[in-house]
Amino acid sequence: MKSQTSTSPWLNRLLKPLEGLLAGMLLAIWLVVLLQVMLRYGFGISIQGANESIVLLFVYTSALGATVGLGHREHLSVSILIDRLSTQNQRRMTLLHHGAMALFHLAIAGLSLGWIATTGQFIMPSTELPRWIAQISIPLMGALGALICLLHGIHAFQNEDVPQERQDSETSSREVGT
Repeated sequence: MKSQTSTSPWLNRLLKPLEGLLAGMLLAIWLVVLLQVMLRYGFGISIQGANESIVLLFVYTSALGATVGLGHREHLSVSILIDRLSTQNQRRMTLLHHGAMALFHLAIAGLSLGWIATTGQFIMPSTELPRWIAQISIPLMGALGALICLLHGIHAFQNEDVPQERQDSETSSREVGT
């Protein structure tokens, strides 16, 4: 199965800065880890709170990376049964799929707010920041994931989008037969 990016201009405009932010966060993690190693083994010192900062960056990087992957349709998708349907029914299933994924992301985002209200006021030991700073990544990325699913669904509805996997298998079938 080939990964694809959407041809939706709205989605592309949304994903481009998120990819840049993701790259910047990965670079920041790498730089902080490198600095910590140099300080620890070179001078026997470390920056207070650096480890918690790396964990925070990693939490946001993981959540953002999963969201960007969803935007590029690089998420887990088992489409063996859907590939056997007619193009019209594939389109219906694509719309149903994106709608269900959007509802799932919104449910996760909504349910996490109660958890954050209960546990978010606790302070992280080294940075002395409240835990909600890390926890808020869940509803933020859940809402962003829902938006991406809705944009995929709108694009599929407006453009009679056929899933890329189906197009790839039809193309390779024709190439093999020639």
